[in-house]
Amino acid sequence: MPPSTRLQLAHDLTAKMAAKYPLLLGGVYGSTARGEDTEWSDLEMWFVLAGRAPMQEKHWIVCEIAVGCRICGEQELIEQVTHPDGEWPFVVGVLDVLKVLYGEPAKVQEWLALARETPRERFHEYLAAQLPAYVVESYGRIYSSAERGDWATARYSLTEVLFEMQRALCLLNQRWVTRDYDAGLLQVAAFPKIPVGYGELVPALLAAQDFETLLPLAERLVNEFWLLIAEEGVEVGRCEAVEELEV
Repeated sequence: MPPSTRLQLAHDLTAKMAAKYPLLLGGVYGSTARGEDTEWSDLEMWFVLAGRAPMQEKHWIVCEIAVGCRICGEQELIEQVTHPDGEWPFVVGVLDVLKVLYGEPAKVQEWLALARETPRERFHEYLAAQLPAYVVESYGRIYSSAERGDWATARYSLTEVLFEMQRALCLLNQRWVTRDYDAGLLQVAAFPKIPVGYGELVPALLAAQDFETLLPLAERLVNEFWLLIAEEGVEVGRCEAVEELEV
């Protein structure tokens, strides 16, 4: 699908949404919004409705191109950006790059301002509760893979470690990235609160070709990550026996 056709599809879908729903704002993000889409690129859109409406996703295949959109009410969006969870970095990152096709672009800036003004304590509360699900398991799987001589799984596990850490650092800094994949990982290097050596360790890890290179770099990055979490006052529960668990 040529880029001009994809953009016209975005306008047509927006018009269809506006005819069916009380549409407050609609726009496109991703490569189409940046003007970097190719014949094979998908189309990603976000629609915000007036009032309340639960968050939902819709997906289609149009002329063999993946088309997807998220739909939510403004109140649900406000709740999302002011009550951080694992989706918070994605949502505010999309808002930041959204190319508005319908509605007032100033609304996007209002929502981003709410995200920036959200009390820091809410981010710390979420991290304290959820960080045990980040980094630990995927990091351990790197070492399990090393014992088994399974390089392919180790590489996949490293990717999980890096993206889980990226999400945690977005929440810790109350910031977000605007690119996917490796480019998003490298954007984190500009955050004020990052593990010591992050900007050098991540590219080196991505370039690693063997366990001898990967393991010490991963150990250093993960150790620095947990040191940072402790220094920032996020208390992550650790225990040595089941009797200590709060269930």
